[in-house]
Amino acid sequence: MVVKRTGLSGFVQKPQIVNWMDFCRNGIAFVTNLKFNLGNKLCIMLTIDDVKQEIIEDIIGVVKNTKRVQDGQYRYGIEFDFEANDYMKSDVVRNGLMSIEESLKNIIQRLGKRNKSAAKNSS
Repeated sequence: MVVKRTGLSGFVQKPQIVNWMDFCRNGIAFVTNLKFNLGNKLCIMLTIDDVKQEIIEDIIGVVKNTKRVQDGQYRYGIEFDFEANDYMKSDVVRNGLMSIEESLKNIIQRLGKRNKSAAKNSS
């Protein structure tokens, strides 16, 4: 996932790759060494590689939660801002976010089955 902080004059920060921890169609949590404040608006590019590569660009989100976790790392909770612009209000965005959410659920289910199978075979 790539994150850029937005400002009055456009993007005020170079794009940075961050590690996402949690996702749903309404928001995302990620960990990074970047520092954001509550209320900062971010421009996010979501990517997921599964059976097919899914990319959704220019997702606008607002920092709603921040917590220092360890070694200069911060965990942020971001709420997507569906009122930010026409693109964020579009079915393209909503359908794309739902598609990523479904892909992640499928990955988790496959991993769960694989782990159960491995545990069963090691018994």
